[in-house]
Amino acid sequence: MAYQKHNWPELFENFEQSGLNQTSFCKQHELNPKYFNLKYRKAKLTESGFVEAKLNPKPSGNICLKMGRAELTLPADIDPAFVAKVIRLSA
Repeated sequence: MAYQKHNWPELFENFEQSGLNQTSFCKQHELNPKYFNLKYRKAKLTESGFVEAKLNPKPSGNICLKMGRAELTLPADIDPAFVAKVIRLSA
């Protein structure tokens, strides 16, 4: 496979909209799947420093923060500035 310059953000957006798995997308676009996966994961981590949050369909009145193996449950009415400080200190 010859070296090519790619517009990675555009490729990642196309991948996310394609509905394909990474292997199929890479095959279609003649990309190395392992390299694509590496670049994709790295981009997602460095994009904002955060990962995508998934909402719990049943409201519990609490906010649950998970980072690695750590889990912190806080009341839903907690001061957002405090939550931001906790996240910054844990990073």
